[in-house]
Amino acid sequence: MKKSVMKLLVGLATTGMLMATGAIGVQSIGVIEAVGSVETVEYKMESNENPGYQSFIIHNEETDYKYFSDLEKSLKKGNAYARVKLNGRTVLLVGRDNIDFDRHAYHVKVYTEKSGRNVKCIGELYFDDPIRIYDGVLYCRNAFGSGPQPEFVYESFYVSDNGERLIEKDYINAAGIKDGGLYYGYTNCNERGNFHSLSGKEDAEKAISKFNEKLKKAKMIEFNIKGM
Repeated sequence: MKKSVMKLLVGLATTGMLMATGAIGVQSIGVIEAVGSVETVEYKMESNENPGYQSFIIHNEETDYKYFSDLEKSLKKGNAYARVKLNGRTVLLVGRDNIDFDRHAYHVKVYTEKSGRNVKCIGELYFDDPIRIYDGVLYCRNAFGSGPQPEFVYESFYVSDNGERLIEKDYINAAGIKDGGLYYGYTNCNERGNFHSLSGKEDAEKAISKFNEKLKKAKMIEFNIKGM
């Protein structure tokens, strides 16, 4: 099944619903200031081609910097950054805000470096839980509800082989699965947009179980703080 078809189905299922993506309860050590020269394109939410909406913003913004090291040098004191490997490619994550005392980030921009062009921002992630990494994939969650057992939306991301796109590999929305409500999404999306569409509650529960197995293995990314 093609992702373009899935987006229509998800859009119909989510009419009138907005995803809450604030990092509730996060203790911040300072607001990360945006780097002016990086913000080359004003991106509107409605132009995103992903069902995660506010948690995942697609960007296609070349910076003024040739190398990651140049961008890192331009960051202001207190800004957070980390280099990680996604799909075999080194990418730079720059924390936007809500960096906790353990130097974990919830809101980052993703940059790639490539011969023949400047460093480019290819996406932005904003989640309730610290962003984690396992086997070249970023693992993220947003919580819904309160109490000891909140429900989650589960999402994972990797970089395309050419380094030009941030791809949402898994999107599992289980916000109402315990109460017999909506549950939908897909897993194992590839660069061509082919994926496995969740077919029902049992399928969704299996997908969540597999996701959580990887989430347990995933490590929270420890960011460097400029000037600290």
